[in-house]
Amino acid sequence: MKMTIVIPDDLLSEAETVASRQGISLDALFARALERDLRDPIAIRHPRFALDESGWPVLRASEGGTTVVSDALVSGLVESELDELLRTHGRH
Repeated sequence: MKMTIVIPDDLLSEAETVASRQGISLDALFARALERDLRDPIAIRHPRFALDESGWPVLRASEGGTTVVSDALVSGLVESELDELLRTHGRH
């Protein structure tokens, strides 16, 4: 389905950079971001929670400070991604 949306120039520029860095189309980046927001909108909008440029969830330690990602969170994400891949390819 095609549709027209209006977004700020700086947001489009940033999206183009991220899509290029990840080797995906702008359409794919927008679809993935929308899908992620629709699945878990509360977590994404939490003031201490963010997604880095690769799409990994990070916890901000403080305003302007470093970000924190726990090993447990990464392991859980890897497991869920692996489960999804196995389901998608009929091996689970």
